[in-house]
Amino acid sequence: MKKRKSASDDGARPERAHMSKRPRDAPPRAVDDPTDTPLRLRRLLQRWGLHDLARGVSGRLRCRLAPVCLTDAHERACIRRGVPALCASRPYAEDVFAAVDGRDGVEWATTSSWSAFDERRGKVAMASGWGAPGTHVLSNRDMTLVRSFGEVLTSERPLNLQMFHRDDTDVPVLPRKLRWPAERDFFETTSAATPGRLLDDATRVSAKGAMTWWHLDDCGEFVCQVGLPESEARANDGDVLLGPTGKPVVKLFFFAERKDYAWIAQDAEMNKTMRNCALEIFDTPDHYYPTASEMRAPSATPLDASAPRAFDGVAASARDEDEDDPCPTLWVAALEAGGPPLLSPPNIIHCVYTVRDCVMCEERRLSLAFMDEVVYFQRRAARWCEPPIFYAFVREDLADAEKAKTNALRPLVAIMRELRERGSTDDDAYRFARCLTSVRALVEHAPELYALDESGIAEARAFLDDAREFLDDTTNAFAEKARAALATDPRNVEDARVAEAMMHETLGAHALGDGRVCAVIHEKGRPRWGPVRTSKSLAERDRKEMKSAIRAGTLDALLLAYRRDASPSAVAS
Repeated sequence: MKKRKSASDDGARPERAHMSKRPRDAPPRAVDDPTDTPLRLRRLLQRWGLHDLARGVSGRLRCRLAPVCLTDAHERACIRRGVPALCASRPYAEDVFAAVDGRDGVEWATTSSWSAFDERRGKVAMASGWGAPGTHVLSNRDMTLVRSFGEVLTSERPLNLQMFHRDDTDVPVLPRKLRWPAERDFFETTSAATPGRLLDDATRVSAKGAMTWWHLDDCGEFVCQVGLPESEARANDGDVLLGPTGKPVVKLFFFAERKDYAWIAQDAEMNKTMRNCALEIFDTPDHYYPTASEMRAPSATPLDASAPRAFDGVAASARDEDEDDPCPTLWVAALEAGGPPLLSPPNIIHCVYTVRDCVMCEERRLSLAFMDEVVYFQRRAARWCEPPIFYAFVREDLADAEKAKTNALRPLVAIMRELRERGSTDDDAYRFARCLTSVRALVEHAPELYALDESGIAEARAFLDDAREFLDDTTNAFAEKARAALATDPRNVEDARVAEAMMHETLGAHALGDGRVCAVIHEKGRPRWGPVRTSKSLAERDRKEMKSAIRAGTLDALLLAYRRDASPSAVAS
């Protein structure tokens, strides 16, 4: 077993997780935990046998398992709430699996006639640790050229090749065979009049132990991903973690909700240092996080590096710790080989760990009904020191006055008019509400985002006025449903809070709500949070003390001393 690197190493953690051989008569490990209650992330990983991965996880971090949706209604509910979901209500991937023709996915990718690439160009693969906290934003250190799928699985460092399908390979485009949940309503791409826009397809080959760190998808799109099946022989070779539908788990996705972005990534610090600055969930001790006790009663006790003192409040009870703990609750999705596809919603930052050598197919689609998600991503990306390259639909279609009308605005208007004539269900009302929100996003645009000209804006406003009259009709049953859908749309409810939180993301301070704030300092790109305060001036004083402690090599001792009584159960864990 490889030794796991410490927090002071180069960021390529964690190494390949230890999975011991189990006796033939031992029951297999399985992802069979409840999805509706928060779980302790460290205990969960330990129970799954991923001890190296779990070792440095704070005992306070909680998570929920991404739901396995067995009905169309459940899938739609997850889409509405922006929750990652395993979509098992229909055989969405049966055509993908049929194309492999019963072969093991890894064998199919590595031994076929097209498994090798152009010798001169190769493909760029990411080594485990890509994007890790502390690594330079523009560094190529964690990238390497490979000339075949097989090379990904034989390299010294675990690699991940996300091969986007281009004209330079003959690799079958299996992602095009995926069918999507709620496809007709939100993601269909058969014509310019349908609500979906195909952005990209990829086949991903990954070695056990590969880790890609926190990132957002590229422009506010949805992603549908499925693991290719394993042969029976490989699935039974050694100790296997079984997923919620009984198949081997090949990847674990760790998602944070939009509202918790600042817990995960600190963009202002990244812009200052040009290094990835983000939470190292697998190596951040309990006492580096603010506590429930501090949240309940912010302390005025000075943070003094020369004479450390403890938090002077009263430690919260175990129950209060759970209820008031400010730390984020993550979503964990276990992707299986040959299991249901994972549908990832837009704009939830995530990292991915590869449990077993595997092959995954993925497709990315933008939905016109979720243009507000595109706006959010563009505004978020505008704050980055190194902005991403947007997909062509955002970069070209939405930047051209005529294309913005014909390829975005008018299809939305047409869908809404059809719904006004034929819509009757709550699902129809939600589609109407989503399209209306998207039209508003196009109209109330910033000039640097979208290119609707005066005529396009006038056209959109005329339709919005008409839609407003429709919604005001108290005698129309469908209008009543549409009003209710607008009022209760989780995204609409959350958007104002998320936008405000984004504006309050500042260097060295984390706003926790209700006037509470704490200092944030970074060690090699990894955040450490100071005491919860009621004023920025106190937090600024803490930040100076924390900087001094870093220079003296005593920050760990300082925060441990301060929080030794604030959350005894967590610190002890």
